[in-house]
Amino acid sequence: VGTQKGLLGDQSTVTWEGGLGTTESLVSPAKIKSAIDALVPPVASPVGVGQTWAVYTRNRGTSYRNNSGRVIQVNCALRTDTRTESIGGVDTTYTGSATFEVSSNNSTWLELASLLASASGSVTASAIIPDDYYFRWTGSDGGDPVSTLAFATFTELR
Repeated sequence: VGTQKGLLGDQSTVTWEGGLGTTESLVSPAKIKSAIDALVPPVASPVGVGQTWAVYTRNRGTSYRNNSGRVIQVNCALRTDTRTESIGGVDTTYTGSATFEVSSNNSTWLELASLLASASGSVTASAIIPDDYYFRWTGSDGGDPVSTLAFATFTELR
């Protein structure tokens, strides 16, 4: 007569996968591995494993979704320029601006890097983009009617 302290046999798959059972068990390492494998998605490889770098064309104001099924790394190089023109003796200066952003829902955006419309320049940002997240670059040509004063180059590890 006594109190049960554990089981010498197996417990149900639901108990193992749910992780809620408190009864001690004696099980094989293979069964523990199987239970862990059932809980960990097969795409949980580290960033870079089985992935390669490539340059992508990304249009300003367009959001892009990481639908690769795994985490990717994105490097964004933002560049802006300034242009001055003289019309009728009056100088007008146009200055570009650019921003790199990320979102989990394609409506609320977090700014990761920004070049304000103050002078020509460049900045590079790097971000890990989870699966099903969005990223984009936005910007302005400062009202310049004839040229593009905001640029972005994307290099992605996919």
